[in-house]
Amino acid sequence: MFLILAFVFTAVAFKSNNGGLPVGKQAPSFVLIDTKGIPTKLYDFRGKIVLIDFWASWCKQCRMESPKLVKTYQKYQNMDFEGGSGFEIISIAMDDNLDDWRDAVVQDGYTWTNVSEGKKWDAEIAKDYQVSSLPANYLLDGNGKIIAKDLRGLMLDSYLATIRKK
Repeated sequence: MFLILAFVFTAVAFKSNNGGLPVGKQAPSFVLIDTKGIPTKLYDFRGKIVLIDFWASWCKQCRMESPKLVKTYQKYQNMDFEGGSGFEIISIAMDDNLDDWRDAVVQDGYTWTNVSEGKKWDAEIAKDYQVSSLPANYLLDGNGKIIAKDLRGLMLDSYLATIRKK
C-alpha cells in the first residue's frame, strides 16, 4: 500500500508541473449545459470533492477509462473527505456532435453531471482549463481549489482513499 501511495503522490507532483493549470490554483468557474439542456454551474458543487473530467465520445482511451470511473463514483459519492463532503464528477465532453455525446453518456453508464459546449477544441472551457489532450481531469476540494490532476483508475481511487475521513 505504501508503494502505491508513494507512486500516486509522485505522479501528482510530477503532473502538477507538466502543463495545464497547476495544483493549488482556484479552478475557473463555468456555466455549461447538461444533457437535458439545464445550465450547470461549478459553484453549485461547493463543499464537495469534485472531479472535472474532460473526455469525448470519440476518444478511445476516455471510453476505456469509463468503467473505472463509474466504479470510483459509486464507491465514493456519499463519503466524507478532508476538504469536502461527498464526491461528484462533472464530465465535460469535447464533442461537436451532441447526439454522439449523449449516446456515449448512456452507453458508458454515466449517472453524474455531464456537460458540453459542443465545440470540440474551440470550447472556451478547454481554453480556461488549458486542456490540449484527452483524457484530462482536475480534482477539486470543497472550495474549488485544484488538489490533484490527471488521476485515473487506481491512482484516482487511491488518492480519494487517502483524503477520505475515517
